[in-house]
Amino acid sequence: MEYGIYIHIPFCAKKCYYCDFVSSPAGEGEISAYVECLISEIKSYKERLSGDKAVTLFFGGGTPSLIDEGHIQRLIAAIHDNYKCDLSEVTIECNPESVTEQKLKAYRAAGINRISLGVQSLNDNLLGILGRIHNSNTAIQAISLAKKYFDNVSADVMLGLPQQLHGDVEHTLRELCDLDVRHVSAYGLTIEPGTMFYQMRQNDMLEVNDDLTADIYEFCVYYLRTRGYERYEISNFSKAGFESKHNLGYWQRKPYLGLGAAAYGFWGDERYNNILSVRDYVRRLDAGESVVTGREIVGERDAKTETIMLSLRTKYGLDIEKYNREFNADFLTEKAEALQKNAQFLTTVNNTLHIKENYLYISNSIVSDLI
Repeated sequence: MEYGIYIHIPFCAKKCYYCDFVSSPAGEGEISAYVECLISEIKSYKERLSGDKAVTLFFGGGTPSLIDEGHIQRLIAAIHDNYKCDLSEVTIECNPESVTEQKLKAYRAAGINRISLGVQSLNDNLLGILGRIHNSNTAIQAISLAKKYFDNVSADVMLGLPQQLHGDVEHTLRELCDLDVRHVSAYGLTIEPGTMFYQMRQNDMLEVNDDLTADIYEFCVYYLRTRGYERYEISNFSKAGFESKHNLGYWQRKPYLGLGAAAYGFWGDERYNNILSVRDYVRRLDAGESVVTGREIVGERDAKTETIMLSLRTKYGLDIEKYNREFNADFLTEKAEALQKNAQFLTTVNNTLHIKENYLYISNSIVSDLI
């Protein structure tokens, strides 16, 4: 069986105001101890995965590019030493201010072939509002440097920011396209509990215009299409052949191993999560204890729901015949009422159900009827 690997690097220079991921600043001693424990966790799965093959690897965070490149090299070596691998895609998330030529050379030598840069915006005022520590010039320099060593460079962009206008997004997208990034992830701002933005909104210090966000998103879709990018998932756009293979695995419900504090994994019919605290993660592994703190068996009903929801997010749609075989079901009969209600938003091509392109942004309401 083929699977993906996700490794969480929970360290960053500074917490951004919108971020609810498990991440925090750390010294070299804490980082080194964490990497040693990651290697221990990697080894702990060796026997279980002996008959399977890893095909993608993704370093996420936090800011994986913050830590010394030697740590990343050791982790990739540990993956190859302990697992059967045919890694067609190895991605590392980088923040612009932590990108250096030395690191990029080391990444390439270690087998990384995809760089994902957290640009968010090329408007310095908006970057300040987000609490980012880089500016637009730093981001442009990081992209240019990454393109020197990697053909496959992706950039993250945030939509619906306070004070953001269409012109801000157009400027950012134009610059990214001119720099020839091959993939753009364009995410709408979500305000999560526990973040600085959440506190600001609670105190009426932050306003987000959902209607304007929807308009900006539609402009983003239009503009990227004119520049040769295809929307292959609601928030993801790529030049032909540069879709994120690792993320497609998530949307297609393929198995993946989650390693590190706060990492999630999915294997067979089980979803699991590791302990959140970096300190407790290290303590448990040093003591030879499991770091998995939650397990959930995904039953048939939930598996059906996930298959419908995730498939319809992508350009590939829901393969009705495959769904019927997997669940011994009759999708068209089971969902006849919901399909009729949403007929104007849906299309079926070669027995594959799709949400029409113009309605992808409202997919949540359509999918909620179908599940």
